[in-house]
Amino acid sequence: VLTNKKNYHTIYSRNIPTVGILERVTFMVEKKVMADKKQEFLAAALDLFYEKGYEKTTINDIINKLGVSKGAFYHYFESKEAVIEALATDFALRIASVVRPVIERDDLPALEKFNETIDTIQQMKKRHRDNRKKIKRALMNDENILLQKKIITKISEYFKPFYENIIREGVAQGVFGDTDPTQMAEYLLSMIHNMNADLDQVLFQYNDGQIDRETYESITRKKLKFYEEIFSRTLNIKNGRLELTEPFFKII
Repeated sequence: VLTNKKNYHTIYSRNIPTVGILERVTFMVEKKVMADKKQEFLAAALDLFYEKGYEKTTINDIINKLGVSKGAFYHYFESKEAVIEALATDFALRIASVVRPVIERDDLPALEKFNETIDTIQQMKKRHRDNRKKIKRALMNDENILLQKKIITKISEYFKPFYENIIREGVAQGVFGDTDPTQMAEYLLSMIHNMNADLDQVLFQYNDGQIDRETYESITRKKLKFYEEIFSRTLNIKNGRLELTEPFFKII
């Protein structure tokens, strides 16, 4: 039992504005509920894009799957296109959140950061394999080329600063050849998107039963070795090597 009144404090004796606290708590709860509801929309839309295709999926399909009103949909999204852009942004942000700690490490040389970043991204892709598969499938249609470009641009916005920092450090450390970090980062991102599209084509052939497992792995290894060489030459790596093949095969 507390007998010392000086040590006996309550929320009232400290004159804490309880109404303000309740308002802030209510706001935080409402914000989380809104975020969860938006994720429900994204998950439902992704399932439909995967099952029916992006072009054939309507906003009515999405709201019917969730059993909500059209007004609820437009509270979060301006259009169907905004949904798939949000899916890409969400995926990019998830990867950025795990890559940033690697980029900010002071104990890793630039090339090791590059390789660690690649490995981290591959592990992230493994954890979200199903969603990534659905997104890729939804965008395979040639009618969605403009949409694909928008999504690539959105993803590049998040990752360009990461690659710029690594390249700038690598040049300063003498690991990479002298180059403009900004221009090189943009070029590498373009090459990475091309590489991913190239590898995805082979993966889809395997998933559709057009090639067997052994053929898939053989083709993929050759392509990855090729891109390792291209990236290494582009960065003019002085010592060490860029690792693409082993991180990739950890997740398949």
